[in-house]
Amino acid sequence: MAIDLTPTGLGGTIRAPGQAAVEAEDDGEALRITGGDDFDMVVRRGVVDLWALRCTIASERSRELVRFIENVPTRLRYTVAGGSGERFHFVARGKVGGRSYSCRSLGDGASSEESLQVMIDACMNIDFTSAAEAREAVPTVD
Repeated sequence: MAIDLTPTGLGGTIRAPGQAAVEAEDDGEALRITGGDDFDMVVRRGVVDLWALRCTIASERSRELVRFIENVPTRLRYTVAGGSGERFHFVARGKVGGRSYSCRSLGDGASSEESLQVMIDACMNIDFTSAAEAREAVPTVD
């Protein structure tokens, strides 16, 4: 299901599970998208310093941090120990059409790498063409 992000100030659309709900964060710079047990993430305007965040995660979650699965310039993936086994989390950043943004898993994260990948794919494929721009676009015929 495509969720229109324009009313929250981010503009564009994101793909999320059919039962997804969207809630603007208090600071007005982000929105939380939830959809089932394995889809809980925040999308935020602006740039995130992944290196600094990696250090913060390692420090603040040291007791439960199992390992970092991926540490590349645009994304972190890591696992934490939970009551029901390992849980998977991510932080990613992107830039589309001059707009920088980041996404991060929230809550308990995902129960599997496959479920985590659904959130990562949603994050990395945000379409920042607003619904209004899409309606005004004139289709072309080749």
